Amino acid sequence: MRLFTRQPNAPSGVPALMGRLQSNIGLKLISLFLSLLLYFYVQAEHNMNPQITVPLRATVQVHNVPSDVICDATTLHPLVHVTGPRILVENMRDGDVVADVDLAGQGSNTHVAIVPARYTIPTLKPDVMDQIHIEGPVTLHIQLYARITRVLPIRAVLPPPPLGYAYQNLQVVPAHAEVSGREDYVDAVARLNVYPTLLAEGVVRGDFAVQAVNKQGVTIPNVTVSPPTAHVTAYLVSEPSFQIAVVSPQVASLPMPPYRVTRIEALPSQVELKGLPTILGRLSVVSTEPIELQSLTADATLEANLELPDGVKAYNLQGQPLSRVKIYVSIVKEAVPTPSRPSSSAPSSGETSPPPKTDGG
Repeated sequence: MRLFTRQPNAPSGVPALMGRLQSNIGLKLISLFLSLLLYFYVQAEHNMNPQITVPLRATVQVHNVPSDVICDATTLHPLVHVTGPRILVENMRDGDVVADVDLAGQGSNTHVAIVPARYTIPTLKPDVMDQIHIEGPVTLHIQLYARITRVLPIRAVLPPPPLGYAYQNLQVVPAHAEVSGREDYVDAVARLNVYPTLLAEGVVRGDFAVQAVNKQGVTIPNVTVSPPTAHVTAYLVSEPSFQIAVVSPQVASLPMPPYRVTRIEALPSQVELKGLPTILGRLSVVSTEPIELQSLTADATLEANLELPDGVKAYNLQGQPLSRVKIYVSIVKEAVPTPSRPSSSAPSSGETSPPPKTDGG
């Protein structure tokens, strides 16, 4: 029994084959795609752990750094390619690979050292590491800096005192400290500062960190200060303030008539007062001790003590201490009016004229 029968007039040979190939071409392409997909899937299942390569950034670790040299490799991250089983490599991240470099024998001056690198993955066991291959730069350029040390004084930067107060008996122990580190960093240090805090009882006392700062007061990083702290003590006390006051002569008595005072002036006419703000706030005029002018009959220059409150001192405007001032007094003599005399006239009716003189008598 025949399953297939040849249709009458059906093409035969090559034309028949081409016709069969072109028939249902879309379905045939889909079948080809699915066949290829199935093939690759089977191959993957047959080899579940293929070799892959991933690019990573390594971390540099330096060893045997000379004591007089500082190495800065924190910013160095060489590019490496890690090849190995997918199950080991595909989850690796930047920093998992370590580049070990040996700086033994390097000079103490500032320079760039060219040293060989050995790449490892510390998180993997040695037998697992045998399955990994790492490709990276054969040598690395490591920047080295000479280590220097300087001795600088320690300065206490105290908080601003309240109005009318100042710090006294400031002590910083120790007074000096060493700063060491990279040559360029240490050269940038202008001073060593401590920043104490004021306690509630009006005293500064405690150990405070010593900070290396530049000329602008910005802290210099990556330097070592020894000792790292300093003990600071200071006490808050009332601070005298200054004020200008007018000198006012105090007169106890005036000249006797006909003498009169036309001008009285203190020399100097102004003084600078120093004392507590609570006292100076009430002083705008300073009086002299009482002066006696009763006996003066002409211009005179006297001296008188200043009357100052307790705790207040006086200075001239040049800053020299002053306790006495000169008093210039101008005296004039006033004219005294002369009393008028009565004029001669005829005797009154109640008076008698003397008798006329005679020759005999």
